[in-house]
Amino acid sequence: MESNSPLKALLFGDDSLFLIKVSLDQASTLKGILADYGDVIGQLINLYKSSITFGNKVEVGVRIQIQEKMGTVKEGGAGSKVELLAYIHEKMKNRMLGWFAQSLSQGGKEILLKVVVMAMQVFAMTCFKLPKNTYEKLTSAMSAFWWDSTEDKRKMHWIGWDKLCLPKHLGGLGFKDIPIFNQALLAKQAWRILQDGNSLVASFVKSRYFEDGEFLTADLGDRPSFAWRSILHGRDLLKRGLRQMIGDGEYTFVWSSRWVLDGVMRAPLMKNIIFDLDLKVNELIDYATLS
Repeated sequence: MESNSPLKALLFGDDSLFLIKVSLDQASTLKGILADYGDVIGQLINLYKSSITFGNKVEVGVRIQIQEKMGTVKEGGAGSKVELLAYIHEKMKNRMLGWFAQSLSQGGKEILLKVVVMAMQVFAMTCFKLPKNTYEKLTSAMSAFWWDSTEDKRKMHWIGWDKLCLPKHLGGLGFKDIPIFNQALLAKQAWRILQDGNSLVASFVKSRYFEDGEFLTADLGDRPSFAWRSILHGRDLLKRGLRQMIGDGEYTFVWSSRWVLDGVMRAPLMKNIIFDLDLKVNELIDYATLS
C-alpha cells in the first residue's frame, strides 16, 4: 500500500480483505487476531475458503513460508482478467440451464434477460471494464437463450444481437448492449469520484494517481491497476456529457479548457500565435465589478 494511504483493510458483507507486508511476524500477528476474533464470536475462520494474494516480486520460498504460517495454500487474484471474471459467464450459463427446461415463451425470456441476467453482471461491471472475450461470451449466451428452445438444440439467429439491443421505437427489443452498459456503470463511478472527493475511494485513488492534480485530467500513471484503468474508461464517457461551469474560474484554463458554449462546448479561438497556456479564467475577472 502507499505510505500516504491509511487503508489497511476492506470489510464487505461476506468477505474481508487484509493487507500486510510480506513478513512472518505480520502473518503471525494477523493469524492471532483472526483466532481471537473467532474465540470471541464463537466462529472459526474457514481456511479452505480463504486465499492469499502475493505481489509479483515475492519469491516462491517466502510465499510457501507465509502460506504455512497462515494455514492456507490457496492463492487468489492470480491469472488473467478473463479468468478472474469467468465466473460471470459460468453463473449465467448455470442459471439458464434451469430456464431452458421450463419451455418459456419469448415474453418470459425477455423478462428474464432484462431483469435477472443483466442484474447478475452489474456488480462486476460497476467495478471493472470487462475484457472483450468476456463481452463476447456473455452476448453469445444471451443470444443463444433468446433464440434456442433447448440448450443442446441450436436454432437460426434470424436477427443480430446488436439489432435486438436497439430501443423498441427503433425496431429492437431494448436489450442492453453489454459494452455500452458496462461503460455507463463505470461513468457513474467516475461521477461519484468527481462529486465526492472526500469519499474513501476518491481519497485512495487521488493519493495513488493524481495527488496534486484533478481527476478529469489525471492520466494512467505508473503501474495502473485494473480498477483505475476501468474508471478512466468510464471517465471518457462522462467527459463527453460534462459541461464546465465557470464559477470563480480558478480551475478553468482560458485557452485549453472547453468552456465556451457555441452549439457545442469548445475552447476560445486563438487569433494570436503568442499566448499564455497557464492563464486561468479567474485572472480575467474584475472582482470590483464582477465582470
